[in-house]
Amino acid sequence: MKRRITSFHQDENGDWVAEFDCLHSQHMRHRPLLENRPWVLHEEQRQARVGTAVECAACDAGEAPDGLVRLDILGPFPEDAVSPALFATWEVPAKRWDVIVVLAGSLRFEVEDSRSGTLGPRERAALPPLAVARVEADPETAVEVERWGKR
Repeated sequence: MKRRITSFHQDENGDWVAEFDCLHSQHMRHRPLLENRPWVLHEEQRQARVGTAVECAACDAGEAPDGLVRLDILGPFPEDAVSPALFATWEVPAKRWDVIVVLAGSLRFEVEDSRSGTLGPRERAALPPLAVARVEADPETAVEVERWGKR
C-alpha cells in the first residue's frame, strides 16, 4: 500500500527515519550496495521527498503502529439498524486507524490496493488512515468499529 512521507527525524543512532501519513515510520539509510539513498544525507533533498509515496509493508499486513490509543468505539451496528452505506464502502479518516470487530455473523472486506479477508465472530481487521475498503456483511452480522489514533 502506497503511503506518503510526512516528515523525517533522526533516531538515537543518528539514522534518518521517514514518518508516513499512516502513522508508521521506516528507516531511510544510505549504505551503498544494501541501500542506495544518498539523498537522505542532505536536508534539502530529504525535504524534497516529503509527500512522496512509498510502499508500507506494515499497512499491507494490517499492522497498526505502536503507540496508538483507542479514541472511540462506534456501534455496535446490526445491519438493519444502520445505513446500508456502512456495509458498502468504508473510508478511514486521516490520522486514524479503524478496527472492525465482528460481534456476530460474518463480514468480508477488501482494502483498495492492499488485502482482503473474511471475518467471523470475535475477529478483527485493522484499516489504515485514508484506506477505502469494500465491506459486505451477512444479514445477521453485528459489528463495532474501534477508532484508534494519537492524542
